[in-house]
Amino acid sequence: MNWYQFENFIRELVPENYKMKGDFYGWYGKKKPEQINKVAVVVDLLPFCNFSSYDVVISHHKPFFTPDFPVFVVHTPLDFIEWGCHFQLAKNFGFTEIKKFDSSIGVYVEKETDVKELLENAIKTLSPEPINYYFPSERVKKIAFFSGCGFNFPLFIEKVIGENIDMVISGDLVHHTAVRFSVNKIGYIDIGHYKSEIPGIKEFIKRIQRKLTAEFVDAKIPQFHLCLC
Repeated sequence: MNWYQFENFIRELVPENYKMKGDFYGWYGKKKPEQINKVAVVVDLLPFCNFSSYDVVISHHKPFFTPDFPVFVVHTPLDFIEWGCHFQLAKNFGFTEIKKFDSSIGVYVEKETDVKELLENAIKTLSPEPINYYFPSERVKKIAFFSGCGFNFPLFIEKVIGENIDMVISGDLVHHTAVRFSVNKIGYIDIGHYKSEIPGIKEFIKRIQRKLTAEFVDAKIPQFHLCLC
């Protein structure tokens, strides 16, 4: 497959028209491979990763440096498409009847659930480090999911409060959102930006593998946590 065929294939999987206004989508930099047989897929492109055995890298997020190898960025189209990152995050918790908000920003489910089961599932399947949570009640009926930066995404936060959501599972929790949710008696589980994207990335890889060899390269989170317990 040449680069032009590859680009068309990716655009069919995650069309650009799903992207948010101002978001970057497409080839990042001037490098384009002549032939593509093996693809690396990452959440973030980090300079210490070795991609020499791959013909191209698909990065979920736009890089913060200019790579000397071919990179294609898919970001918000992969988040918002019907089978994408938001949907797969909810599916990861065992839900099947998943609904999109009218704005397509995030998804939600309506099913009475024990909050401890949600927390145990998050720890077992995603191994987030650290994990922050707040449970104003033991059971919830309406749960929202937003892969990535949901706790720091104003449109999503307003939607959560306006739609009477009981519990939110996302990443990038900030102080003011935690306080606001507490005031509104909305529970939350913050599994981190990186880990919340992985279920969607893995589904994306399965779809790429219909035509190409594709692998997830787990660069992990470029930070360390110290617990003074």
